[in-house]
Amino acid sequence: MSKQILKILLIFACCAVLLGPIAKNVYADSILGTGVNIQSDGKTGHGTLKINSAIYQAQNLTIQMGNTVKISGDIYSGTEKSKLVITGIKVKDTLYNFVGFIIGNNGMTNVKLDLYIVPANPTPSKSISTTTAQKTIQQNQIKLVVKSFDKVAVRFPYSFEVKAFDKKSNPNGDFDQKNGKIPGVKISAVLVDSTGKILMKFNGITDSQGHYSDSKTIANYLSSNNVTYKAIFNATKSGYLSDSVVKTVYIQVAGRK
Repeated sequence: MSKQILKILLIFACCAVLLGPIAKNVYADSILGTGVNIQSDGKTGHGTLKINSAIYQAQNLTIQMGNTVKISGDIYSGTEKSKLVITGIKVKDTLYNFVGFIIGNNGMTNVKLDLYIVPANPTPSKSISTTTAQKTIQQNQIKLVVKSFDKVAVRFPYSFEVKAFDKKSNPNGDFDQKNGKIPGVKISAVLVDSTGKILMKFNGITDSQGHYSDSKTIANYLSSNNVTYKAIFNATKSGYLSDSVVKTVYIQVAGRK
Protein backbone atom coordinates (compact mmCIF):
# COMPACT_ATOMS: atom_id res chain seq x y z
CA MET A 1 0.00 0.00 0.00
CA SER A 2 2.79 2.46 0.94
CA LYS A 3 4.54 1.77 -2.38
CA GLN A 4 1.36 2.60 -4.30
CA ILE A 5 0.94 5.91 -2.43
CA LEU A 6 4.58 6.81 -3.10
CA LYS A 7 4.10 6.02 -6.81
CA ILE A 8 1.04 8.33 -7.03
CA LEU A 9 2.90 11.17 -5.30
CA LEU A 10 5.80 10.84 -7.75
CA ILE A 11 3.40 11.06 -10.70
CA PHE A 12 1.83 14.26 -9.30
CA ALA A 13 5.26 15.77 -8.72
CA CYS A 14 6.34 15.06 -12.31
CA CYS A 15 3.14 16.62 -13.70
CA ALA A 16 3.66 19.75 -11.61
CA VAL A 17 7.23 20.16 -12.91
CA LEU A 18 6.18 19.69 -16.55
CA LEU A 19 3.02 21.80 -16.52
CA GLY A 20 4.11 24.55 -14.14
CA PRO A 21 5.85 26.78 -16.75
CA ILE A 22 2.89 26.45 -19.12
CA ALA A 23 0.35 27.45 -16.47
CA LYS A 24 2.53 30.35 -15.40
CA ASN A 25 2.77 31.79 -18.92
CA VAL A 26 -0.98 31.54 -19.55
CA TYR A 27 -1.78 33.15 -16.20
CA ALA A 28 0.71 36.00 -16.60
CA ASP A 29 -1.04 37.28 -19.72
CA SER A 30 -4.41 37.68 -18.01
CA ILE A 31 -3.92 39.68 -14.82
CA LEU A 32 -4.23 43.33 -13.90
CA GLY A 33 -1.92 45.74 -12.11
CA THR A 34 1.85 45.57 -12.67
CA GLY A 35 1.36 41.91 -13.49
CA VAL A 36 -0.28 40.98 -10.19
CA ASN A 37 -3.02 43.26 -8.89
CA ILE A 38 -5.34 46.24 -9.12
CA GLN A 39 -5.12 48.69 -6.23
CA SER A 40 -8.52 49.81 -4.96
CA ASP A 41 -10.17 51.65 -2.08
CA GLY A 42 -13.42 49.78 -2.79
CA LYS A 43 -14.90 52.49 -5.02
CA THR A 44 -12.06 53.46 -7.36
CA GLY A 45 -8.90 51.73 -8.50
CA HIS A 46 -5.78 51.94 -10.63
CA GLY A 47 -3.19 49.61 -12.11
CA THR A 48 -1.70 48.25 -15.32
CA LEU A 49 -3.85 46.03 -17.51
CA LYS A 50 -2.17 43.39 -19.69
CA ILE A 51 -4.23 41.67 -22.39
CA ASN A 52 -2.69 39.55 -25.16
CA SER A 53 0.70 41.15 -24.41
CA ALA A 54 -0.70 44.70 -24.89
CA ILE A 55 -0.17 47.03 -21.91
CA TYR A 56 -2.89 49.47 -20.78
CA GLN A 57 -2.60 52.06 -18.03
CA ALA A 58 -5.71 52.38 -15.85
CA GLN A 59 -5.59 55.48 -13.66
CA ASN A 60 -9.17 56.00 -12.49
CA LEU A 61 -11.40 52.95 -12.65
CA THR A 62 -14.87 52.87 -11.09
CA ILE A 63 -15.37 49.77 -8.93
CA GLN A 64 -18.60 48.45 -7.42
CA MET A 65 -17.86 45.77 -4.83
CA GLY A 66 -20.40 43.09 -3.88
CA ASN A 67 -21.25 39.49 -4.69
CA THR A 68 -20.67 40.57 -8.28
CA VAL A 69 -17.85 43.08 -8.77
CA LYS A 70 -18.16 45.62 -11.60
CA ILE A 71 -15.20 47.57 -12.99
CA SER A 72 -15.40 50.24 -15.69
CA GLY A 73 -13.40 53.21 -16.89
CA ASP A 74 -10.92 54.58 -19.40
CA ILE A 75 -7.67 52.72 -20.08
CA TYR A 76 -4.72 53.89 -22.18
CA SER A 77 -2.26 52.12 -24.48
CA GLY A 78 0.20 54.93 -25.16
CA THR A 79 -2.05 57.84 -26.12
CA GLU A 80 -4.89 55.64 -27.38
CA LYS A 81 -7.87 55.60 -25.04
CA SER A 82 -10.30 52.68 -24.74
CA LYS A 83 -13.29 51.92 -22.54
CA LEU A 84 -13.11 48.91 -20.19
CA VAL A 85 -16.27 47.22 -18.83
CA ILE A 86 -15.90 43.96 -16.88
CA THR A 87 -17.89 41.99 -14.31
CA GLY A 88 -16.43 39.37 -11.97
CA ILE A 89 -16.86 37.09 -8.99
CA LYS A 90 -14.55 36.30 -6.11
CA VAL A 91 -12.62 33.04 -6.35
CA LYS A 92 -10.51 33.12 -3.19
CA ASP A 93 -9.07 35.80 -0.91
CA THR A 94 -8.16 38.68 -3.28
CA LEU A 95 -8.47 36.71 -6.55
CA TYR A 96 -11.42 37.42 -8.89
CA ASN A 97 -12.51 36.07 -12.29
CA PHE A 98 -13.75 38.76 -14.70
CA VAL A 99 -15.38 38.80 -18.12
CA GLY A 100 -16.41 41.79 -20.24
CA PHE A 101 -15.12 43.87 -23.12
CA ILE A 102 -12.90 46.73 -24.28
CA ILE A 103 -14.05 49.29 -26.85
CA GLY A 104 -11.25 51.03 -28.76
CA ASN A 105 -10.00 51.96 -32.23
CA ASN A 106 -10.63 48.44 -33.55
CA GLY A 107 -14.15 48.18 -32.16
CA MET A 108 -15.13 45.91 -29.30
CA THR A 109 -12.94 43.09 -27.96
CA ASN A 110 -14.24 40.52 -25.48
CA VAL A 111 -11.88 39.87 -22.56
CA LYS A 112 -11.50 37.31 -19.79
CA LEU A 113 -9.26 38.23 -16.86
CA ASP A 114 -8.02 36.87 -13.54
CA LEU A 115 -7.40 39.85 -11.25
CA TYR A 116 -6.14 40.37 -7.72
CA ILE A 117 -7.79 43.33 -5.95
CA VAL A 118 -5.64 44.73 -3.12
CA PRO A 119 -5.79 47.85 -0.90
CA ALA A 120 -4.75 51.00 -2.75
CA ASN A 121 -1.66 53.07 -2.14
CA PRO A 122 -2.48 56.72 -1.30
CA THR A 123 -1.70 57.86 -4.87
CA PRO A 124 -0.95 56.15 -8.18
CA SER A 125 2.62 55.94 -9.46
CA LYS A 126 3.99 59.44 -9.98
CA SER A 127 5.82 58.46 -13.15
CA ILE A 128 2.64 57.12 -14.76
CA SER A 129 0.59 60.19 -13.77
CA THR A 130 3.24 62.62 -15.04
CA THR A 131 3.66 60.80 -18.34
CA THR A 132 -0.09 60.61 -18.91
CA ALA A 133 -0.55 64.31 -18.10
CA GLN A 134 2.26 65.31 -20.49
CA LYS A 135 0.80 63.26 -23.33
CA THR A 136 -2.66 64.70 -22.67
CA ILE A 137 -1.33 68.25 -23.00
CA GLN A 138 0.67 67.52 -26.16
CA GLN A 139 -2.00 65.59 -28.07
CA ASN A 140 -5.11 66.89 -29.78
CA GLN A 141 -8.19 65.58 -28.02
CA ILE A 142 -11.69 64.67 -29.16
CA LYS A 143 -14.66 65.99 -27.21
CA LEU A 144 -17.59 63.67 -27.92
CA VAL A 145 -21.07 65.11 -27.28
CA VAL A 146 -24.09 62.78 -27.35
CA LYS A 147 -27.84 63.37 -27.59
CA SER A 148 -29.89 60.23 -27.04
CA PHE A 149 -33.14 58.91 -25.62
CA ASP A 150 -32.96 58.03 -21.94
CA LYS A 151 -36.21 56.03 -22.21
CA VAL A 152 -37.53 53.88 -25.05
CA ALA A 153 -40.22 51.21 -25.41
CA VAL A 154 -39.81 47.77 -26.97
CA ARG A 155 -40.70 47.71 -30.71
CA PHE A 156 -39.76 51.40 -30.98
CA PRO A 157 -36.41 52.72 -32.21
CA TYR A 158 -33.56 53.73 -29.95
CA SER A 159 -32.06 56.82 -31.61
CA PHE A 160 -29.06 59.02 -30.96
CA GLU A 161 -26.87 61.64 -32.58
CA VAL A 162 -23.31 62.61 -31.74
CA LYS A 163 -20.91 65.39 -32.63
CA ALA A 164 -17.12 65.27 -32.37
CA PHE A 165 -15.28 68.47 -31.48
CA ASP A 166 -11.71 69.50 -30.85
CA LYS A 167 -11.68 69.67 -27.05
CA LYS A 168 -9.63 72.88 -27.04
CA SER A 169 -12.40 74.72 -28.91
CA ASN A 170 -15.34 73.12 -27.05
CA PRO A 171 -14.16 71.98 -23.60
CA ASN A 172 -17.67 72.10 -22.09
CA GLY A 173 -19.31 69.98 -24.79
CA ASP A 174 -21.82 72.45 -26.28
CA PHE A 175 -23.73 70.33 -28.82
CA ASP A 176 -24.83 73.35 -30.88
CA GLN A 177 -21.42 75.02 -31.13
CA LYS A 178 -20.57 75.93 -34.74
CA ASN A 179 -16.78 75.75 -34.77
CA GLY A 180 -14.25 73.08 -33.84
CA LYS A 181 -16.08 70.10 -35.38
CA ILE A 182 -13.98 67.10 -36.45
CA PRO A 183 -14.94 65.08 -39.56
CA GLY A 184 -13.86 61.47 -40.15
CA VAL A 185 -14.09 60.37 -36.50
CA LYS A 186 -14.88 56.68 -36.03
CA ILE A 187 -17.89 56.21 -33.75
CA SER A 188 -18.72 52.90 -32.09
CA ALA A 189 -21.55 52.38 -29.63
CA VAL A 190 -23.04 49.45 -27.74
CA LEU A 191 -26.14 49.00 -25.62
CA VAL A 192 -25.37 46.59 -22.75
CA ASP A 193 -27.15 45.29 -19.67
CA SER A 194 -25.73 45.14 -16.13
CA THR A 195 -23.94 41.83 -16.85
CA GLY A 196 -22.22 43.16 -19.97
CA LYS A 197 -24.54 41.34 -22.40
CA ILE A 198 -24.86 43.35 -25.62
CA LEU A 199 -28.31 44.23 -26.89
CA MET A 200 -27.18 46.09 -30.03
CA LYS A 201 -24.14 47.68 -31.72
CA PHE A 202 -23.61 50.76 -33.87
CA ASN A 203 -20.64 51.83 -36.03
CA GLY A 204 -20.18 54.90 -38.19
CA ILE A 205 -18.03 57.93 -39.11
CA THR A 206 -18.72 61.62 -38.53
CA ASP A 207 -19.52 63.69 -41.63
CA SER A 208 -17.98 67.01 -42.71
CA GLN A 209 -19.82 68.71 -39.82
CA GLY A 210 -18.50 66.24 -37.22
CA HIS A 211 -21.97 64.70 -36.97
CA TYR A 212 -23.21 61.09 -36.91
CA SER A 213 -26.64 59.68 -36.06
CA ASP A 214 -28.24 56.24 -36.06
CA SER A 215 -31.20 54.27 -34.74
CA LYS A 216 -32.37 50.68 -34.36
CA THR A 217 -35.64 49.19 -33.22
CA ILE A 218 -35.68 47.46 -29.84
CA ALA A 219 -36.86 43.93 -30.69
CA ASN A 220 -39.54 42.30 -28.57
CA TYR A 221 -37.34 39.70 -26.90
CA LEU A 222 -36.73 41.31 -23.53
CA SER A 223 -38.08 39.90 -20.29
CA SER A 224 -41.39 41.13 -18.88
CA ASN A 225 -39.54 43.52 -16.55
CA ASN A 226 -38.38 47.03 -17.35
CA VAL A 227 -34.61 47.04 -17.79
CA THR A 228 -31.94 49.71 -17.42
CA TYR A 229 -29.11 49.53 -19.96
CA LYS A 230 -25.89 51.43 -20.51
CA ALA A 231 -25.20 53.05 -23.88
CA ILE A 232 -21.42 53.32 -24.30
CA PHE A 233 -20.15 55.63 -27.08
CA ASN A 234 -16.52 55.75 -28.20
CA ALA A 235 -14.87 58.21 -30.64
CA THR A 236 -11.44 57.67 -32.20
CA LYS A 237 -9.31 59.29 -34.91
CA SER A 238 -5.63 59.06 -35.76
CA GLY A 239 -3.70 61.98 -34.26
CA TYR A 240 -6.24 62.55 -31.47
CA LEU A 241 -6.77 61.24 -27.99
CA SER A 242 -10.05 59.34 -28.12
CA ASP A 243 -13.09 60.08 -25.98
CA SER A 244 -16.01 58.05 -24.63
CA VAL A 245 -19.43 58.80 -23.14
CA VAL A 246 -21.75 56.54 -21.11
CA LYS A 247 -25.51 57.12 -21.03
CA THR A 248 -28.27 55.31 -19.12
CA VAL A 249 -31.21 53.97 -21.15
CA TYR A 250 -34.43 52.75 -19.53
CA ILE A 251 -36.15 50.21 -21.80
CA GLN A 252 -39.85 49.81 -21.16
CA VAL A 253 -41.79 46.72 -22.21
CA ALA A 254 -44.69 47.71 -24.47
CA GLY A 255 -47.94 48.25 -22.57
CA ARG A 256 -46.19 49.00 -19.25
CA LYS A 257 -45.24 52.29 -17.62
